[in-house]
Amino acid sequence: MRHVALLFVAAAAAAAPPPAFDPDAVTAAVARLSHPDYRTREAAGASIVRAGDRALPLVRTALAGCTDPESARRLEVLAERLDGERLRTPRRVTLRAKAAPLKDVLADITAQTGYVVKIADADGGSAPRPSTPVTADIVDLPFLQALDVLCDQNDLAHVCQDDAGVITVSAEPTLDPHKAYTGPFRVTATQIYTSGNVQLAGRPRHAPLVRTPEQVTLTLAVEAEPKAALLGLGPVKVLAATDDLGHNLVPAASDEDGNDHPLADLNTTDGFGARGPTQAFAQSCQVSLARADRKATVIKTLKLQFSATLVAETVVTGGIDDMFGAKAKGKTLADRRASLELVQATTADGMVTIEVTARRTPAGPNDDSNGWAYEMVSRVQVVDAKGVPYAVQNRTITDSNPTTVSFKQTFARPQHRRVGKPVRLQLVDRLPRSQDVTVTLTDIPLP
Repeated sequence: MRHVALLFVAAAAAAAPPPAFDPDAVTAAVARLSHPDYRTREAAGASIVRAGDRALPLVRTALAGCTDPESARRLEVLAERLDGERLRTPRRVTLRAKAAPLKDVLADITAQTGYVVKIADADGGSAPRPSTPVTADIVDLPFLQALDVLCDQNDLAHVCQDDAGVITVSAEPTLDPHKAYTGPFRVTATQIYTSGNVQLAGRPRHAPLVRTPEQVTLTLAVEAEPKAALLGLGPVKVLAATDDLGHNLVPAASDEDGNDHPLADLNTTDGFGARGPTQAFAQSCQVSLARADRKATVIKTLKLQFSATLVAETVVTGGIDDMFGAKAKGKTLADRRASLELVQATTADGMVTIEVTARRTPAGPNDDSNGWAYEMVSRVQVVDAKGVPYAVQNRTITDSNPTTVSFKQTFARPQHRRVGKPVRLQLVDRLPRSQDVTVTLTDIPLP
């Protein structure tokens, strides 16, 4: 990659950009795991670990075809370690640029992280020019924090709205000042409002007027790196909350011993509840606090803990090739959770429309019909010959019950990825993994 216009010369070795990920080097290291010399095997494993979680797909592929017990054991250990790292730790960025073209800066971020970071389309006039000069001095920051620094310093904004985690950068002179970073996540305070009430009638005759603490509702956006797609957020616990007067803001709903109490109304962005069936890279939640004194103007410290359910792995469980052929119509594919019948598939002007009927196996009397229906819709993909998926444009459920759902989906070529002709309809399963996330926000203004 060309770095002529970028100043990536660090003052010290620690400030140098991380080495580029080399898949050939990882493949060679995997082959050395079966070397007769112990030190060679250990060195090979260490080099794979240094390559980071981007080496995980190569390790999993090697493990699937491995016949040597010693190598398989080592690959299993490496896969588990890299998978844990993928979901717990951020990828990091080092970047020094002075009046450098934006397209070159974004290209270098892509090279360092493996994430596709693009300039937004020109719709609405908010897209910066590729040659827009930007300046940044970023040393070993988590990916999302590095992007924020770059955008804040250059009147830009970034968003991840693509199913595959493609991030677009636009010209946007706005700011999100109240945010914190932990692992591969960014937590942003987006809105705050208050409410209170005083009972005026029906009070005890000789009792004084009781003024209850004012309720403070804070809306938070939880964003994840593209490698850690979210399936949902669990209950939020307020571990600590104080205002600028030193008052405790944790509502009295906590027990007498001061133990944490779940106080959040979850409102996930995909509309499927706390643990939705579709993946997203941003979810939202609301946290309730109690304001004892209106003289307080700032939440000085807010420490929260929540459970994040992430996509640990996406597995293709079956597919129908030549989906537009005469033999494909009426064909059925099945996995352990459902069977899928292709009713019809058509394509025109780069768009693909499918009509399918899915049947759940097995189905119990207490199954959630709506949740299962939406989950099945999200599991269907249209891909090209290399397995690159098309982007979902529209989803319509035409009929559903606890055991069967019929739906129609429209797919289009993704805007920021190269894709060939659509040839295959496939069913995928997103394997979940939950982990606790703790984050502290500071100096949030009170209304």
